[in-house]
Amino acid sequence: MRTLMSTRGQAVVVLSAGLALAGAFMAIVLNRGSAQLGDAVSEKSRQNARETAEKAVALGGFLVANNLVLCREDGWSGLSRKCRWGGDLVSPAVDKSVYYLEQQEGSDQPLTFNAKIDFEVDPLKAAGGVKLSDSKSPVKISFDLINDSKIKNLVGEVSASAKPVDQDHYFVAITAQVPYLDVKGNQNNFDKTSLLRRPMGTPFLGLPESPQCPAVCSTAVSEGPHPECRGPQDVADGNVGSVFITVTNYGPGPIYRLNYKKTVAYDKQYFPDLKPVVSTVNAMATQEVLMPGQSMSVSDVFPCVKPKTITKTVVENETCSRRRHTCPANLNPVSTSISSHQEEVGDVRYDFDLTKLSESLEPARLARRIDKREVEGDIDQAVTEKTTVKIHYIPTH
Repeated sequence: MRTLMSTRGQAVVVLSAGLALAGAFMAIVLNRGSAQLGDAVSEKSRQNARETAEKAVALGGFLVANNLVLCREDGWSGLSRKCRWGGDLVSPAVDKSVYYLEQQEGSDQPLTFNAKIDFEVDPLKAAGGVKLSDSKSPVKISFDLINDSKIKNLVGEVSASAKPVDQDHYFVAITAQVPYLDVKGNQNNFDKTSLLRRPMGTPFLGLPESPQCPAVCSTAVSEGPHPECRGPQDVADGNVGSVFITVTNYGPGPIYRLNYKKTVAYDKQYFPDLKPVVSTVNAMATQEVLMPGQSMSVSDVFPCVKPKTITKTVVENETCSRRRHTCPANLNPVSTSISSHQEEVGDVRYDFDLTKLSESLEPARLARRIDKREVEGDIDQAVTEKTTVKIHYIPTH
């Protein structure tokens, strides 16, 4: 009996011990399962943050590509940042609220928006397959203009054939920041940055047919040799001719800087001692941006010089110009005054200096394809869009 009781007691003790071990094992399994579940929840939260950040960056790219965010190398008057909202400059105007954006004010940091983002990609639900709705996702989207010297390893080099017309060294950095909770309930941020080039503008320069240098004469007096200014005329010292320039941006992007190289050259036949005069014309004056489809006018001047005698050869009532043809040596030249009729005496040429394209145009890219033959030849002559007007002297009678 004692042996039986002892045996039963031992069996109960063993059973109790076994149950205790089993309970401990179950607790360990449950704790591990809870940790794995927490990790899974945290990873899911991070994955959602990643997807939201990708959508936010895509939205930022859309805003830049459609000129709703404008970034300028020299920044903007009254702002400490390089990028600004451009919806007020497009037609029709677009408010930030259309994209559920709220700009952070009073900050010297890059242009930053608090955004509410929820994308549905379904062609049946929204035009273009993307629908924006007003969700509560706390997302930040920021925009900054950075020089490619900081990101050479990411963006690479411009090809040799494109370098003469592509000297734009700036990228818009679009950064999205999305918060998420880790397994301990702590808040972390998922950051994603995308680099995008600004859309380029296409300037078109419109000029009048011919600028003029009007001749003048002294007041006629009764004892004067040329009454009523019927004789030789002259150009007053300091007299200038005017050129009214019209610039149009054909897009698709804005233009932030537009400086033309102006070359005033007088005909060597008439003015053998005059050298071409090269200067720079700021075609945008004080305007900070020229949006696609916009035009503006700028007045430019060039110096008028005193005319000299032109020598021409007349053959059987036809003029043989020494500038264009080889005239017979036995013909006697006939002298005439430059002010006796309208005469082309030089030209004013506007073009881009490709050695300094980044100083002439922003973004510094020209819409011009270059083939290998042009690259191996005179690249400046091959790709520069020249606009030239002839200078005329116009007499007063």
